[in-house]
Amino acid sequence: MNIDIRYLAGLIDGEGCITIFRHKTLACRDDHWTYRPLVQIGMVYKPLIFMLCQQFNVPFKTMRPRDESRRSYAVWTVRGQKCIDLLIEIEPFLIVKKEEAQFVLRYWNDPEVRLKGGTMKGVHGEAREALKAKREWYRLQLQAMKKTSFGPLWDGSELGENPMPGESAEGQPRTKQTVLKAVGRA
Repeated sequence: MNIDIRYLAGLIDGEGCITIFRHKTLACRDDHWTYRPLVQIGMVYKPLIFMLCQQFNVPFKTMRPRDESRRSYAVWTVRGQKCIDLLIEIEPFLIVKKEEAQFVLRYWNDPEVRLKGGTMKGVHGEAREALKAKREWYRLQLQAMKKTSFGPLWDGSELGENPMPGESAEGQPRTKQTVLKAVGRA
């Protein structure tokens, strides 16, 4: 059974991560980084992740919890060209992470960045430093986008002007009742 691409877009919007993954292999020099697009979903519900791994032909990976109070979880990861193909397919259905997907596609379509498929083998001197700087700029821009974006539907007005987490706009502790009242559902 294949998972519908619209459902997958919703999973990625809610539980997933779209990023530019910076990786250094063990055999590489200190300044040799590989920058690749990555889409990942981690969930406690392992059967769904297993289905995704089968559908996209990627390895199934189970992660141990950080401490005893947490449960183990499964991770589905798609990198490189498979990731780009997936982003092209799901981008029209994304809501929260649409801008991130478009940015990663822009990164991948930049001819200077794509040189050598994400690695820096054979690139030396100033060209190497310029390539590394451009790739790192894309990665950092995407990270900054994640920290400031609340998605296209967030304007903050329903809970006051940019309230702090756990507080109402008036500085009062936020409870279920105050949130429902603020959005007109109490």
